[in-house]
Amino acid sequence: MAVDRPPQHEVQPAANLDAGADIEHTKHLFRAFFVLVLIVLVGLLVRGLCIPVSFGEAGHYRLNSVADYMAKPVVHGDVASCAECHAKQWKARAGGRHASVSCEVCHPPPETPHTTDGVKTADVPINRANSGCLICHQKLAGRPKIFPQVSKDEHLQRWMKHMPAERIANARCLECHEDPHGLD
Repeated sequence: MAVDRPPQHEVQPAANLDAGADIEHTKHLFRAFFVLVLIVLVGLLVRGLCIPVSFGEAGHYRLNSVADYMAKPVVHGDVASCAECHAKQWKARAGGRHASVSCEVCHPPPETPHTTDGVKTADVPINRANSGCLICHQKLAGRPKIFPQVSKDEHLQRWMKHMPAERIANARCLECHEDPHGLD
């Protein structure tokens, strides 16, 4: 018994195909490649125009900006400038445990100078929050054991267990501990 098979189409050899049809299809690839190259070139041009020449010479910033910042007037001097008006606190701090701590750790520099020609013109902000003390004194595994460290919650529960819970939650380090200037 003969099996009916569908008729098979003849495969034409490649020589019989239209050579122009292959090139027509490759034009799309050339166009896509051209557009991609154009996008990359425009991106590099824009980058070159937007990024300053000194960017990256000494790190991930514009090196010329250092000179720009140095040209601005000093609003707040170094730690020694505090001693000019706060001699009592300066001497006490210099002999205390916080002698190596900069004044700006607890007293952020004000937006404007707080003295003009020796006359007080603004208050210097004081960080009285626990976060100010815990910047240095929060218990961390990487700190040396001889450095005074506390776990805030454990510390408050241990020393203030007779206080109400809301009082413990709002307690501040400076309520019990010495003045960091060493004046207490």
